[in-house]
This record gives sequence, structure tokens and C-alpha cells, in this order.
Amino acid sequence: MINRREAVLNHVSIHYIGNELQNETSVFSSMPLDISEEILYHQLLSFFTDNFKEPEFYQFQPLTDSLDENFMYSMISSLFDKKDSFHAESIEMAKWLLSFSKHHFIHSGELMVCKIQNLF
Repeated sequence: MINRREAVLNHVSIHYIGNELQNETSVFSSMPLDISEEILYHQLLSFFTDNFKEPEFYQFQPLTDSLDENFMYSMISSLFDKKDSFHAESIEMAKWLLSFSKHHFIHSGELMVCKIQNLF
């Protein structure tokens, strides 16, 4: 069950991913977003959690037997394991996303990576 009242927003990193084929640049933020201001904190927490519905669980078959070979899985795991490198890992995610965004139908936009605790 989703528990928004106990949810705690710990980290937020925002990056802009451009489309190189459209001559757009990407901007990787140099620091995590400062969420110490109470109004901003609550607005962001609401933004990230209000659209959550009760979860439906699926199980997907990985392409390989080892999840450690899945690049995105490894990257997300490191977000939780290495608490001090959250922002650096979010930049690596943004670069990985950028490497797959080389098509003229793919639009540029923001990538927001956040860590929310006690949501479930």
C-alpha cells in the first residue's frame, strides 16, 4: 500500500537531455537540487507521489540470467547502495539515455531522478 504521509524525499537531480540530431545540447546539473526550502520540498514530493496508484506487480524475463549484466538495473542499484554518489549516478543515467536518443522523432526534455523513502 502506498503511504504518502510517511514518504521522505531525500535527493533530486534534474538534467536536460537534448537531441543531438536536432542540434540541441544536453545540460547535466552540477549539483543536486536544494530541497531544503519547505514549500519546494512539499511541492516536489506531491509532484512525484500524487500520481502513484496502488501497484500492480509484473515479472519480466530478463534478457540474460544475471541482472548484474543489465546496465540500467546496475545503475539504479548503485543509487541505493552508494548514498554519497546519487548525483553522479544520475548524470550517468542521463548520458546513457542520451546515447539512445539519437532519432529525429525523440524529443528533448528533463530527466528527474529522485529518491523517496517510506513510500510503501
